Amino acid sequence: MKISSIFLLIPLCIMQIASEEASKKSVASTLSLRQPPPYYKPSPGIIYYHYQKDISSSKLKRIFRQINRFTCLNFHEKKDSPVEGEIGINFEVNERENKVSLSRDLKSPTIVSLKKDVYDNNANLSFYIGLALDIIPEVKRHDREVDVTVQMNNVQEGFEQYYNVAQLDEISYLVDTEFDFKSPMFFGSKFGSKDNKPTYDVKLYKDYEYFSNGVKILRHNDYKHIFNHYCPMTRENDCKNGGYYPPTDEFKSKCKCPEHFDGLKCQYLKKNEGGCISQEQEVTAKETKDELRLKVGKGVCYFRISSKNDKNVSITIEQLVLKNGDCETFKSNVEVLVRNDKGAAGINLCKDKSESISLPKLSKEVILVLKSYDDDTFIKFSYQAAPEEVSMSA
Repeated sequence: MKISSIFLLIPLCIMQIASEEASKKSVASTLSLRQPPPYYKPSPGIIYYHYQKDISSSKLKRIFRQINRFTCLNFHEKKDSPVEGEIGINFEVNERENKVSLSRDLKSPTIVSLKKDVYDNNANLSFYIGLALDIIPEVKRHDREVDVTVQMNNVQEGFEQYYNVAQLDEISYLVDTEFDFKSPMFFGSKFGSKDNKPTYDVKLYKDYEYFSNGVKILRHNDYKHIFNHYCPMTRENDCKNGGYYPPTDEFKSKCKCPEHFDGLKCQYLKKNEGGCISQEQEVTAKETKDELRLKVGKGVCYFRISSKNDKNVSITIEQLVLKNGDCETFKSNVEVLVRNDKGAAGINLCKDKSESISLPKLSKEVILVLKSYDDDTFIKFSYQAAPEEVSMSA
């Protein structure tokens, strides 16, 4: 081949490579630009929802009140007739299946068609409203492998859509949040299962104990996901510990904080209550193991155990006396927030322990919350700064 021909080919190769790179960027851009349904409109931006008369309305109304309070969305009930010719949500009763037909069209509503008993269950109703708002189940998260192993062989045909892992580039609203075991978007392992076989195995929170009478409602991170998905960013988010600024009058000068935090920017732990008032909240984890024993009456204790040497905090529950054998909500319990994301649920413990439990070492700061509803609640735990166990997002 002549030298002149070679020089002619070089620009063509460069153009081809540039074209391929542009194509790759275009695909990535398309994934990251997944658009939510057009529920958001600038103020007053009212979007209507309608429900059939035989549907219990109290739970629906409560859920939408909270969504309106903590996000930029503004849902109002349409009483006279179903939503037609515009975006909105219609709730219907279906005796055969539970189904959400999501609309991304300004001229047609989303249809939520559920069995009657679903409307009477807070957790299930919250889950399907989450789907109607284009929020994915926790099991679909791109980072789920840290928390659960999905057994697709045990998933019924037609339910794969709830288990297929989503791409981070496509679901951008998950930024800065981690898997939440208390969210209603985390369904049980028998959801859509074949022959009642578990559809996933829990890996990280193996010691998590569920309340027997607990009710899952939309949590802080669920509202944050809706906010991230729909709401324009009008100010810098300088909130701490997973807080954010909902664009409502209530939060003009303060952040919305996760459950256990307070302060204008969520910078403080909530104050101890009752029998815990005299307890020091700030604890430093060193390379040598330390221990804390505590017997308290009725009250709430908040502890922040922090590492000062850039190592993660290791917590071992050595002993618990909670007198809550049935794991009921309003009896003594412990929650340990071991993740970097303090808006996600911690590990819940509600039964007495005489043998030690070592918790995952995921963060340089661990929050331990003891709620005592009895006069003889006792906890003994050890702590130290330890090497990182699992790499998690900050």
